[in-house]
Amino acid sequence: LDTRHDGQPSERWSWILWFRDSDTCDDNSNEWYHQCAVEGNPTCMYLHATREPKTESVVRWNRKASDAGHAQASVKLAYAYLKLLPSHLNFDRDAAEALFQSAIDSSNEPDGHYGLASLYLENMKQNIQLQPGTSPTGTQTMFKIIHHLEEAAKSGHVFAMFNLGMCYTYGYHRKDGLRDYELAVKWFEASGLPEGMAAKALYLEQIRNITGAEEYRQKALILGFGTFWRKTARERTGSGGSSGANLNLPWPPLPTGEMPPEW
Repeated sequence: LDTRHDGQPSERWSWILWFRDSDTCDDNSNEWYHQCAVEGNPTCMYLHATREPKTESVVRWNRKASDAGHAQASVKLAYAYLKLLPSHLNFDRDAAEALFQSAIDSSNEPDGHYGLASLYLENMKQNIQLQPGTSPTGTQTMFKIIHHLEEAAKSGHVFAMFNLGMCYTYGYHRKDGLRDYELAVKWFEASGLPEGMAAKALYLEQIRNITGAEEYRQKALILGFGTFWRKTARERTGSGGSSGANLNLPWPPLPTGEMPPEW
């Protein structure tokens, strides 16, 4: 809710409890999932990986979990192959693509869809750089990218929602490049991200809705937009599923040279 019952701005309060399984407050969290991980529980393998101190062990347990069908482990392993998460693995785009697809096949994992959309956009961007003047709008590849973003958004993936806003803002969804700003701002607002609120504020400013623009600008600021910590926090937490996910997808340039800015 934006306001309380008395009309004042609403506030959010969080109550965080920390538990330690020791009378002397020793940290034994590295033991919590070890036994069930050894016994072959995929979720335990995935959680145990988060407690391992060495990247080799983190990768090993995520691989075990991925092989056992854990979708989020597959996503993390994919980002490790892309060098977006710390790992000793060699860069391997094909392995990452297969792991994102595996995450989709096993449980329709939204971060799997988002990861594939990112890879396909990167491919398209590289191809356009090799063939200047080529338009990325309304192509079969772009429709496939939009499909993956929509599938991720259906499962609440806020980064995908924000990028669908970018898609409609720049007309990537149509062969003629016609833009749909009204649909774009709906996706920006649906994301709930400070960047989404700021993007809607820019749109409202463009159509001379100064009051609305200021309202959404304030929402963005309250959520941390423009602060020194926001980008770092976003990169560390990712979409909530994996910290390797990047809000700024590699959208290719339009024939005019335009493309979405980095946020």
